[in-house]
Amino acid sequence: MRTARRLALLLLLGWAAAGSSARAYLPPPYGGTVAAPLTEQPVTLDPARASRESELQVISLLYDPLFALGPDGRPRPHLAHAPEISPDGRTWRMTLRAGVLASGRPVNAAEAAASLRRLKRGPNGYLMAPVHAIEVEGDVTWLVNRNAAGWMVTLLNPAGQAKPQHGITPTDFRENRLVTVISHVPVQTAVDKLLPTDRLEVRDGRVTFEVPAGAVRIIELR
Repeated sequence: MRTARRLALLLLLGWAAAGSSARAYLPPPYGGTVAAPLTEQPVTLDPARASRESELQVISLLYDPLFALGPDGRPRPHLAHAPEISPDGRTWRMTLRAGVLASGRPVNAAEAAASLRRLKRGPNGYLMAPVHAIEVEGDVTWLVNRNAAGWMVTLLNPAGQAKPQHGITPTDFRENRLVTVISHVPVQTAVDKLLPTDRLEVRDGRVTFEVPAGAVRIIELR
């Protein structure tokens, strides 16, 4: 009796093993539903506002990023090709892959840039803190503000001013500073709000001019 039971058990285990081996060679099925547990209820599925782990987990399944993490945990190109990086490491130029669609139509660079600007304006804007749309080359103090029309760049040259004498501040105009405003976003015109008749030319996103000693210039880029 025991021998018969052992034989039946061996046959049953052998059939189960054979069934498992057979299923291993079948092609993977498609379709169906996957249920994934979340640690908490998502509050938003807006990528520019999400911060909770549950929100980021769902968003990663809904949206395609320019770069994604590979199996080794390092970022790799996804919707964009590998970036071209300037020698100083401060400018990264990324080209979208051909055939990238959103709602059935091609995605262009302007839309990708708009999504990054939207992220910078939101509660997660600190993630974009190292990224500058406008920068200035030259020995001046400068400040950039965004307005409805474009960008407002205020430049101050404190050099060349001596200690006031009898109410007059002597100025050494040999301390004028040549500066270049560089835009990493498309701009067509540059206008000095204090000297609107001064013609400024934009070439390849760069505008070069002088800031006089002890003076301020306010340049609007559109």
